Amino acid sequence: LIPKPIPGIPYNRISASMPWGELVALGIYNLRTGEVFSWLSLQCRKRQSPIIQLFIPSFSYHRPTVVVADLREIEDIVTKRLDEIDRSPLMHDFFGLLVPRATIGMPTGSVFKQQRRLWNSMLSPKFLREVAAPKFHETFIQLSVLWREKAKVAQFDAFEINEDIKLATLDAIWQMAVGSDLGLLVNNRLSIRSDVVSRSNGKIKFAPVTRPPFYRSLCTLLTCLDWVMQGVSPRMYTWIFRHTSMLPSAERVKNDVLDEIIHKARENVIREEKSSTPCALDHVLRQDATCTSRSGAASSNEALRDELLELLITGHETTASSISWAIKYLTDHQSIQKSLRASLYAAFPGTSPANLPSANDLASTALHYLDAVIEEVLRLSRTGPVSFRQAIKDCNILGHQVPAGTPIILVTAGPSYDDPNRPTVPEALRSPTSRATRLRRKDSRTITELHPDQFIPERWLTPDRQFNHSAVHSLPFSSGPRGCFGKKIALLEMRLMISLLVIQFEFPKLPAHLSRYTAKDGLTRRPVCSYVR
Repeated sequence: LIPKPIPGIPYNRISASMPWGELVALGIYNLRTGEVFSWLSLQCRKRQSPIIQLFIPSFSYHRPTVVVADLREIEDIVTKRLDEIDRSPLMHDFFGLLVPRATIGMPTGSVFKQQRRLWNSMLSPKFLREVAAPKFHETFIQLSVLWREKAKVAQFDAFEINEDIKLATLDAIWQMAVGSDLGLLVNNRLSIRSDVVSRSNGKIKFAPVTRPPFYRSLCTLLTCLDWVMQGVSPRMYTWIFRHTSMLPSAERVKNDVLDEIIHKARENVIREEKSSTPCALDHVLRQDATCTSRSGAASSNEALRDELLELLITGHETTASSISWAIKYLTDHQSIQKSLRASLYAAFPGTSPANLPSANDLASTALHYLDAVIEEVLRLSRTGPVSFRQAIKDCNILGHQVPAGTPIILVTAGPSYDDPNRPTVPEALRSPTSRATRLRRKDSRTITELHPDQFIPERWLTPDRQFNHSAVHSLPFSSGPRGCFGKKIALLEMRLMISLLVIQFEFPKLPAHLSRYTAKDGLTRRPVCSYVR
């Protein structure tokens, strides 16, 4: 019943002898800190090795789980070795609860490729510039209006921003995806009252807002997903949720809304009517209709519904977490906030809170310091620092033989990367493709070269203040065919929201009790304490 260790890979001998393996230690760490992802990296630092094995029954009852925390090896695995190491079935166990036909949980086969091709058109520069950017711009201006009204009521007190940012990113992704307006931010504005729930310790708490049924159902689905991802057994929690009323009732609301949207979009395509509000769904259906080889199952109602829901979940949750971290860092680093604001005013002469740059200007103009700030936020916040893979054949990782079927967790950020005493991996232990890549490319600086625990956007700039994406080796979106599908969308959202907020507001530094850096892991690593004043 207890998995056998893989020879040569470091591990905890006591945990390896227990039926529950590392689960107790991981559970205690999670209860104490709210985090899970950083624990995986800490084990690599503890073992002083970029590759270790853990015994976690949640991931596998039959095999140890290999953890790899070396960016060069990870990049090689995800870009050059898909025939050996593919997306883990565990991802389908996680997301199969909500989106069983979405690409996020599929192995890299013909079904995945066909479905991904169908949706790739929404990542084109034309779509992002002409459809996504204007919708994001409009939504984030609504967020600014909401914060002005909250600030008037709050006066000198601080107010919490995590929920507002989540609503803004969800509103924005929804408009881009299906062309209609959820109205979550407008709903928030209408609910603001001068009488509030409480004022204490320099912060204000606004009364809770009644949300639309679809949003409430989405929150229920996300709660179920968090439990499945963090529970002892994903399949057990999936069974429990499937056989209780909470999940089925939320799914009915979600399915009714999305099915009606898909039906109307199909009718527009059949009638060859132009949509009054261009969106990703309309774009995908029209492309499918004009293709000589139709997409078949990839364009079925079920597949479209699951891809839309995946886009909504991952597209708003991950970006909202990153932007919340960005506001925290800029609030605590006043000189960087001022430099960013000055760079935006320099890039757009005549800009003011009353005269904002257009969506096209913000999307297409070279903004080197903004790009550096965004990359530094992604590096330091570690919003999504793990990827789940599985060896589909016997393979070699950093000189160790890993049997087929072994679960693999790729850790792209965390405490082990910040360790100045981190061991150097001998080149002879790396794969031939990794060694060849090093010969063809000048290596980036490692994270440990310049105060890894500090927020320093300048590390991404050349001496003449040009943004250099390769200045530091970092993989916030992973890479390769199974890297983050929505990377371009997320970067566009961050670029527009951060720009518009920094131009319109000055965020003063807050007292320590309103600027704690505790985090909670779920689908992403999100800040617990996010306030502005």
